[in-house]
Amino acid sequence: MSQLGREQNRAAPRCSVVVPVYRHWARIPALLYCLEAQSLPRDAFEIILVNNEPEADLPALPEGVRLVECSVPGSYVARNRGAAVSRGEVLAFTDADCRPEPEWLAAGLAAAGTPPVQLVAGAIRVEKVSAQPSRWEIYDAAMALPQRRYAREGFGATANLFVPREIFRALGGFSEHRYSGGDRDLCLRARAAGRALVYQDQAVVRHPARTTREAVIGKLRRIKGGQIGEQALLGRIKGFLRTFLPPVHAWRRALRRRDLPWRERWVVVAVQARLWPAEMAEALRLVFRGKGAERE
Repeated sequence: MSQLGREQNRAAPRCSVVVPVYRHWARIPALLYCLEAQSLPRDAFEIILVNNEPEADLPALPEGVRLVECSVPGSYVARNRGAAVSRGEVLAFTDADCRPEPEWLAAGLAAAGTPPVQLVAGAIRVEKVSAQPSRWEIYDAAMALPQRRYAREGFGATANLFVPREIFRALGGFSEHRYSGGDRDLCLRARAAGRALVYQDQAVVRHPARTTREAVIGKLRRIKGGQIGEQALLGRIKGFLRTFLPPVHAWRRALRRRDLPWRERWVVVAVQARLWPAEMAEALRLVFRGKGAERE
C-alpha cells in the first residue's frame, strides 16, 4: 500500500463508537477501559463521547477520545451530533453505563458484513449489581432490554446497535424530538426502506440493572412517553389502549424463564402487577397533559 493509501486508511476507521453522556461521567472511565480492551485493533475504531449535560464536570479524557458538545437535550439528538463528526464506515452505539465485552466490536462488524451491509442488534446482558438485590433490581435484570425479542420485532436498542453510515445518512439519523423509542423508529424506517437487521449474540455489552422503584418507574414513564406522546395519532391510540390490558404476555414471559429460579419468576410477576397501575396513570397523564417524563 502507498503512503497515501495508509494515510487514507488511518483517516477512515472501520467503526465509530458513539456514546451520549448525561449525568454518567463517573462511569466513563470503566467504559473506556472496556473499549481499549477490544480485540479489534485500536486504529480500526474511534471513540466519540457526546456531552449532553450543560456545565458538566468533565473528567480528563485519554488521548484519542473525541469529545463533542450537544446543548440540545435528548440522547437521540446527542447521538446525531456524534454521528455527524464520525468517520467510520459503521456507527456502533452504546451507553455510558454499558460495559462492552472484548469481542463486541469485532463480532458486531462481522455481522454487519460487506455490501449489502445491514443493521446489527447486539446482545445486552442486564445484570444485578447488589449483593442482596431488591425486587426492583430482580425485575429489571429479568425484563429490561430484551434485545433478542426486539430484533425479532425488527429493531434494536441503542445500548448495543450497529448502523452502517450509508444507511444512517440516508434515513436522516434519529428523530430528534424523541426522548424514548428513537432506536425503534430508526430501525423500522430502515426495514421499510428494504434494509435488513440481524441479531448477533456474540456482540455483547453488559448493563447494570436498575435498583430502585423510582428508577424502574422512571424508565416505564419514558417508554410510555415514546409509545403515546411521540407517535403519530394511530400509534398513540394503539399505545394508549394497550396500556389498559392486563400485562399477561409479560407475566407469561417471566414464568417461562428457565434461567431464573422460581422465586425470582414470581417476584417479576408481582412487580409487573405493581407497575401496571403506574403505567395506566402515566398513559392518562400523557393524554390529558401531553408531556412525557424527563429523560434519564
